[in-house]
Amino acid sequence: MTIPRLDRLAPWLLFCVTALAPLPFGSSQPSAVAFWCVVLGLALLIAPLRKLRTPHLRLLGCAAVVVAAYLIVLHEQLAAHPWFSPHPLWGTVSDALGTPLDPSVSIARHEPYFALGQPLVCMLSLICGLAVCVDRADARTLLWVQAWSGTAYALYGLSAHLIDPSKILWRDKPAYIANVTATFINRNTAAVYFGSCAVVCLMLLCDRIRQDQPHQPISWRKLANYLLSNPSRDVILLSSMLFVCLLSTFMSGSRAGVILAIMALILSFVIYFRQDLPRRSDIVAAVLGASALALVLLQVMGGNVNARFNAQGIGDGSRLAVWRATLRMIADHPWFGTGQGTFVWSFPAYRPDELSMWGIWDRAHDTLLELAADMGVPLAALVLIGWLVIFAVLIYGIRVRRRDLLVPVSAFAVALIAVLHSLVDFSLQISGYSIPTLALVGAGLAQSFTSDRAKPKPDAGPSERSSGFPATEAYDQAVEEAALMLLSALRDRAQPEVSRQLLDAAHRLNGAVNDGRQFARENVRTVFADIVKRAAEIRSIEMGRVDDRDVVEAELSNALQQVLASVEDAFLSSDENNNELKKI
Repeated sequence: MTIPRLDRLAPWLLFCVTALAPLPFGSSQPSAVAFWCVVLGLALLIAPLRKLRTPHLRLLGCAAVVVAAYLIVLHEQLAAHPWFSPHPLWGTVSDALGTPLDPSVSIARHEPYFALGQPLVCMLSLICGLAVCVDRADARTLLWVQAWSGTAYALYGLSAHLIDPSKILWRDKPAYIANVTATFINRNTAAVYFGSCAVVCLMLLCDRIRQDQPHQPISWRKLANYLLSNPSRDVILLSSMLFVCLLSTFMSGSRAGVILAIMALILSFVIYFRQDLPRRSDIVAAVLGASALALVLLQVMGGNVNARFNAQGIGDGSRLAVWRATLRMIADHPWFGTGQGTFVWSFPAYRPDELSMWGIWDRAHDTLLELAADMGVPLAALVLIGWLVIFAVLIYGIRVRRRDLLVPVSAFAVALIAVLHSLVDFSLQISGYSIPTLALVGAGLAQSFTSDRAKPKPDAGPSERSSGFPATEAYDQAVEEAALMLLSALRDRAQPEVSRQLLDAAHRLNGAVNDGRQFARENVRTVFADIVKRAAEIRSIEMGRVDDRDVVEAELSNALQQVLASVEDAFLSSDENNNELKKI
C-alpha cells in the first residue's frame, strides 16, 4: 500500500473547502469561518510551493504588502498604546464616567481581533488557489468542483423552494421566503454564487465544444446543427448544469445579481471565442444575439426579478443614504477607521433622518466603503490597487494563454461579478461565497502565465526578415500552436489528442488511410504547410491586405523552419525504424 505524498493532499483540501463552504448557512457564523481558516492554513502549509515561478512569487510579494499594511492598521486598533492618535470617543466617555480609560483607535476594544476571521479566510483562499493551481490539472479540477457543487446547491435550493420554502436546511428561513437562496441566508449572495457557477459551467461547455471542432475557425451554422442534432453526452450534461445554475440565479430575485450574471456570461463567451470572431461585426452580432437570448430567459424565468424592477426600478434610495453617511464616517476617521467590525456600532451616530426606523444597518452594502470606514482610506486604497493588479494579470493571461484559456477567462468573469456586486452589497463578506470565488481567482492568476516549456527556444525564433512584421495576438497564437502541436507529438506521440490531430489531418489531405506512413516526410510537410496557411489567413485578415498572404506564408515558413527540421528528423527516424522492423 503506497502512501500519497503530503503535498498532494493540499489540492483535495482546497477542493473540499470550495465545495463545502456554502453548506453551513453560507459559512456566515464565526465558528464556520474559523474552521475554514484552519483547513486552508493547513492546505497552504503542505502546498507544493516549489512549483511557483517568478511571476507567481511576485504576486505573493504583492499579497505580502497588503498583509503588512493590514497588520499595521490592526496593531493600531488593538494596541493599548497606539503609535497614532486614539479615537476621541474614549476621552469623551472617560470624562462622562469620571474614570480613566485606556484609549484605543477602535471604538469597540478587541472587536478587530474577533472580526479577523473574514479577511483572513479571504486571503488564505486566494493564496491557496494560487499555490495549488499552478498545476493545470488541479486548476481544471477546481473548475469542475465548483461547477458540480454549484449545481448540487442549485438543485437543493430549487427542491427546497418547491417542498418547503420556509426552511434553510433544518432552520426556519428568516427572510426571502419567495426566493431561492439554497443554503445562503441572503438572496443577493445566492444570486452571485449561482451566477458565478453558471459562468464556470459555460466555460467548461465552451471548452468541450471547442475540443469537438477541428482546429480551424468555427462554422457557427454547422455548430448549431451539431448541437441540435447530435450533441455529445458531455455537452448535454454541461448544458443541463448551466441551465440549473442560471434558473436558480433568476429565481433568487436579486436585481444586481441577475444583471451581473448575464453580463459575465456574455462577456466570457465572447472572450473565449474571440479568435472565431475575427471581425468587429461578428463580435457585435455575438453580443447582440447573446443579449437577446438573455432577455428572453429573463422574461421566461425571471418573474421575481421583473417584479422587483417594476416595483422598485434599478436604484435604491436607502442605500444611497447609507453610502453618504458612510462617506461622512470616512471623512471623520480617514487614516485608521473606527475599528474592524465596528460598523454596526459606529453607523448609528451618522444614520440619516431619511432612513426608515425599521431594521438595523449592520453593513454599508458597499464592501469598499465599509473597509475604508473600518480600516481607513490608505488600506482601502491598497486593496483597490490589489484588485486592479489581479484584473491586469487575468487580462494578460487571457491574451497569452493558448491552452486552458477557460481558467483565466472564468476567473476574470467571476472576479468581475464579485467586485462589482460588492460595490452595492456585501457578498464578499460572506465566507460561503468568498472562499470559492477567491480560490478560483487564485487559480486564474496561477494559470495566467505560460509554462516554461511553451516558451520558444532562442534557436527557433523568427528570422531577421520576419522580425520586421509587428506581432499580434492571433499571429503569435497561430505560430505557437503550429510549433507546439508538432513538438508535443515529438515529446509524447502516445498522447491520444496529438495522434488524433495528426492522423485526422493526414486523412483529410490524402483522402485515405496512410497505412502507417502518416509520419513520412511528405505528410509532415503537408500538415505543417496547412497550419502555416491558416496562420497566414489570420495574419492577412488582420493586415487588411489579402495580397500579402504569400509574403506572410514565406515569413512563417522561414520562422519555423528549424522547428520543422527537428520534428521531421524525429518522424523520419521513427518511420525508418518501423521499416527496418518490417523487413526483419
